[in-house]
Amino acid sequence: MIITGTRQRFEGGLRIIRYERNETGRCVPCLRPPETEAEIDIYYEQRDIDFKRLHGELCAGVMSPVGFFAAYFNMSPKDIAPMVGLSESTVGKHMSPRGFEKATIEILKRYARVFDISVADLFSFVFLHGDLDHEVHYLADRLMERVDVNRRPSQAQ
Repeated sequence: MIITGTRQRFEGGLRIIRYERNETGRCVPCLRPPETEAEIDIYYEQRDIDFKRLHGELCAGVMSPVGFFAAYFNMSPKDIAPMVGLSESTVGKHMSPRGFEKATIEILKRYARVFDISVADLFSFVFLHGDLDHEVHYLADRLMERVDVNRRPSQAQ
């Protein structure tokens, strides 16, 4: 999994179409920011806090990578089991470090599809710092990935 050095921030610009009456009383479409726009950046801040907490638990051996991604994406074994073709109890076992060790490559590929990651992301976290950008390409049915890391082009001022 590739983690950039800065958390995501909401830059604004989200607009929804609302129908309002104009001065003649006709309903006309208007583009307006959503009423919850101010709360969107709070969501990204909370996701960053959740990631740091869950990553700490993963590194401390409290949970497995399957448990990490399930918690990060707010999924339960009941949600995941039908998508990977396993029982809820087996998925629950894979969420622990000991149970994860028993998962086969084929099963890990299924988890990777569900979490929209590569199998490699279950085993490594890459932190990018500074002016770096990245592009990820999944290969061989998510069994491998190619990551291109480049310096962001400087913006003329």
